[in-house]
Amino acid sequence: MNAQNIIVSGAGTFEVNGTYIETGTYDGKPMYEKDGDPEWEIKWEWDRWCILRWEWDRYYYSDDDVSTPDLATNWEIDFGDYPAPILELEGPSLSYSSVVLIENMADVGNIETSVTITYNQYGGGSYTGTNGEDFVSTGKVSISNVPTGLYPKLERTSDATLVLSLKGRAPAHNNADDVSNFTVTFHNDAFTSGNASDVSNYNKSNLKVEFIQAHTVCASGCDFSTITTALSSSSVQDYDILDLAAESFTESIYIDKVITIIGKGADNTIIQAHVNYDAATERVITISPNLNYVKLYNLTVKNGKKTSGQWGGGIYLDEKSDLSIYNCIIKDNILSRTGTINLWGGGIYCKGNLYIENSLIYNNKTLSSGYHRGGGIDISSSSSLTIKNSTISGNIIENGDGAAVSAQYANSYTILNSTISGNSSTQTPSTVIYLNYLNATFKNTIIYANATSSVFILYNTPTINAYNCIMTSIVDINGDNVNNSTADPMLNSLADNGSYIPTYSLQSGSPAINNGLEDGDVLVSHRPSAPISNKI
Repeated sequence: MNAQNIIVSGAGTFEVNGTYIETGTYDGKPMYEKDGDPEWEIKWEWDRWCILRWEWDRYYYSDDDVSTPDLATNWEIDFGDYPAPILELEGPSLSYSSVVLIENMADVGNIETSVTITYNQYGGGSYTGTNGEDFVSTGKVSISNVPTGLYPKLERTSDATLVLSLKGRAPAHNNADDVSNFTVTFHNDAFTSGNASDVSNYNKSNLKVEFIQAHTVCASGCDFSTITTALSSSSVQDYDILDLAAESFTESIYIDKVITIIGKGADNTIIQAHVNYDAATERVITISPNLNYVKLYNLTVKNGKKTSGQWGGGIYLDEKSDLSIYNCIIKDNILSRTGTINLWGGGIYCKGNLYIENSLIYNNKTLSSGYHRGGGIDISSSSSLTIKNSTISGNIIENGDGAAVSAQYANSYTILNSTISGNSSTQTPSTVIYLNYLNATFKNTIIYANATSSVFILYNTPTINAYNCIMTSIVDINGDNVNNSTADPMLNSLADNGSYIPTYSLQSGSPAINNGLEDGDVLVSHRPSAPISNKI
């Protein structure tokens, strides 16, 4: 074993996978050739890590500027096939799901998040002990630089996984109390091999504990009068909260911090690029790259209009950033260009990881004579999408495919307990959903009564798995096809049904009533006016 070699696994282009031997340096960093097949190599070129064939054909790449390629965490697809690979040092190693532990949004000093520490079990090794054991209390792991009032727990959950959490409550929990050198050190008796120092990352000293501060934003009498001034202030730091008043904020905002923005309800707190519909010259929200924890709660994003560029009329999520949207309405945003310009994402364009729950994506448009994808949402390569308990309705594409949602080369794509209805395209033929080279899962979801000629358009053989869904057509379901139907779901009009946002309630006698799958997750009714639970 040579600890400097790299193991590549999981790449969609099978030939990429294997062991790469360090052969020297290139542009100041190590370079590698595949063992037994030197036409494949890994090296730092064009200011990024690249997996290449014949020195020029770049199959996968990462922009992470790190010393060795195994430390890069964001591999993207170029000429290669989905999915992107995983790179590890040859030999036993530990990987950490995150390097940050974050305070709960209640801002009372307790830590909400946890970190999973995974052992790659190289050579057949494992963690010692039994599930449920706390490796801190049994002395197998030492943890230092813990904030006062908190105590660590490192619980064994399998032969290969431990979960790190912080219990208790820190009496001092402002930004000044953040810790950047929280340290985890494994001892020999943590591993069946009996040798901790042989395991890469056995001592990790750059974990962080991030405490939050809440900052109020309103026209008068708050910490800040606009969202833009709050975001530009040095007193607002990563993981802080912007608490917006029940009013309209007319501004286009650029988010370059890991931040949570909370409104007073989608009907009460509005972020808009212009007071009037179809009058703006800029989108509403732009989120910069490499932000791992941006969240929007209880607000409306509307009246964006992007007339330059090709992406995102309402929200633009840049690469390697995470955005979670809860209890929000994304509506009345336009992506518009003259001429034959191709456009992507009238409501939201995503190059990162997007999670949407209890929300409405409504009346967003892409308009030009070019080819369009994603009137509501467009997901680019190496991204992920999860939509839960939400509604996508009234979105329009002038030409192209995916009037509601489009995605290509995505890492994951899941829609749960949601309704997709009333979306349209002026093109014939046209589709509700565009899928290109990915695996997509639909569960307890209605896709019905859209003004398009078909539900799906598929490129490069994506796999569609569907469970307990009602769709206008199910002929394109080419993976798991379980208890799906083309029956009329009997939807009422989009209306306020007592939920966080407008929804489609179900008429009495709908085949969707009482037919939802729970599958380990409690089903939350997204159409609360119907009296029967466990429905699609």
